[in-house]
Amino acid sequence: MNEDDDLFLRVVEKANGDLKDILAQIQNRGTITDDFSLIRIDFFGSDKNFLQMQLPDEKDIRALLKQRKFEEVSKILDGWAISELTDDLVFLKCYALDRIGLGIAAKPILKTLLGKNPVHLSSILLLANMARRSGEDSKFKELIEDAKQINPNDPRLVKLISLTLKRK
Repeated sequence: MNEDDDLFLRVVEKANGDLKDILAQIQNRGTITDDFSLIRIDFFGSDKNFLQMQLPDEKDIRALLKQRKFEEVSKILDGWAISELTDDLVFLKCYALDRIGLGIAAKPILKTLLGKNPVHLSSILLLANMARRSGEDSKFKELIEDAKQINPNDPRLVKLISLTLKRK
């Protein structure tokens, strides 16, 4: 600072790191000839949970999806690592991605989820629907069989099968 590389360090040491004192000492030294910025970061208390964000509420995410706010859901859930989300929130993220035309990004996430939780029916059905839409008939049939093993009477499964029958 002011062509003295150690001046700022000496001021910080003399002020014991106190930002207000640092600023006062710098101002008392006269005109600053270099660009100079100070940023203050405070930590309140020792409560570790203070800095931890809460996961989005699944009900809130589902409400946004009902309002067809798929991009908003995607943005909200993109702020979280997949490993931090519940299986249902991972599925909802993938559903939103698929609805905004990014199903290709959702597929590997769904496959990872099913590797961890092979009976997550919603994820199986979403992958099956993606396979149906892209003409991957053998993959579609495989996923439908998986879904039937979990819950053959699930209304989403019945609807997906009827959509396929109508297509033929």
